[in-house]
Amino acid sequence: GYSFILGFLIVYRMQVSYNRFWEACSLTNEMRGEWIDAYCSLCSFCNKSDAKHEEVLAFKGLLMRLFSMMHQGAIAKLCLMEVEEVPIIDPTGIEPDYLEFVMHHPEKMEILVSWIEQAIVAAAQDDVIVVAPPILSRAFHELSRGMVNFNSVMKIRNYALPFPIVQMIQCLMIFHACVTPIISSLIMYNWRWAGMLAFSSVFSLWCINYIAMEIEQPFGDHYNNLPVIQMQHEFNKGLLLQTDRLLWRGAEVGM
Repeated sequence: GYSFILGFLIVYRMQVSYNRFWEACSLTNEMRGEWIDAYCSLCSFCNKSDAKHEEVLAFKGLLMRLFSMMHQGAIAKLCLMEVEEVPIIDPTGIEPDYLEFVMHHPEKMEILVSWIEQAIVAAAQDDVIVVAPPILSRAFHELSRGMVNFNSVMKIRNYALPFPIVQMIQCLMIFHACVTPIISSLIMYNWRWAGMLAFSSVFSLWCINYIAMEIEQPFGDHYNNLPVIQMQHEFNKGLLLQTDRLLWRGAEVGM
């Protein structure tokens, strides 16, 4: 009965940790997908007129840098990393005072979202973006959904499994490790089988518990955490892809 209760608690912890890990994986990818789609949509909404070409390039370049910095801020905040450790697209061209203000501000995400939204509104007023307002609102919705996903995944970063549950499991496992060899030696005549039974029982429970501890917090800098630096690289590649000349307009059928 004691082993059953202990096994139930360890399996429960494993299930909670597994669900936390995959929820974090899903939310971070949804966040990245929302922001990439918002940037691609805004690039598609831009004016194709030659008269606005320079303004369009400046607008795309600004958005590309701001989106890269926003994703960098999300990754750094999730992993408690310094922002310098997470690569971004070269921010050259952004006003130095603004750049210095945002790079180390604790509320970096909120600032960058505000700047992106203001840049979109200004571009719409200057005819850099030429699309109906209801369609343009899609970009604002995707920005907000990305922020919602970010704040949802922050709960996994900030709140661990309740301490009383963890403490109870640890105490029960220590007691189980002390008592199991004694009970095995009393119920089995062969010392080899008693040792194997005690070792396998204690070892398997501790292994499951340690795996649960390892994946319970999916953000960090070791191999069993989510590959957040790789995610940032892929996000930057997705942004830079939009600078390709063949993406400035859609493909057409040659006659």
